[in-house]
Amino acid sequence: MSVNYAAGLSPYADKGKCGLPEIFDPPEELERKVWELAQLVWQSSNVVFHTGAGISTASGIPDFRDKLAELHGNMFVEECVKCKTQYVRDTVVGSMGLKATGRLCTVAKARGLRACRGELRDTILDWEDALPDRDLTLADEASRSDAQMSLDWAGGDTGRSTTSSGPGAVRRAS
Repeated sequence: MSVNYAAGLSPYADKGKCGLPEIFDPPEELERKVWELAQLVWQSSNVVFHTGAGISTASGIPDFRDKLAELHGNMFVEECVKCKTQYVRDTVVGSMGLKATGRLCTVAKARGLRACRGELRDTILDWEDALPDRDLTLADEASRSDAQMSLDWAGGDTGRSTTSSGPGAVRRAS
């Protein structure tokens, strides 16, 4: 999916390489790293996980949206431009760059008189798009954590962290 994501973005000189082969640690090295990670989590009072491509309910991780900050959007989410209701789809929405998807909001207005019918747009940011205020605020709060973990997000394919210059910084573990 990351290959389709990168292909859908507008031209940009520093997209990075998609589709690189995965690199696996030997079992004993993996076990050591997992133990080190577990100790770090146990010793921390405020842990933040950055997740992305491949980290989903299909991986056995429950869906949660209360403190979720999707800084760059989500290929499975559409948002109403009027009432801001989000629709989580089972399939890729099909557009990128905050474009109209061709669908309308079906949420009933106050007193249930009729549907909102606001235009739905994808939530995927392109290079020049500003980060959403709500998600940027959540990211700023996350920067106050004492441990942050990155799990297979979009930056993994390009070899760079897409939020590395984001709000604040957390001390790096070796």
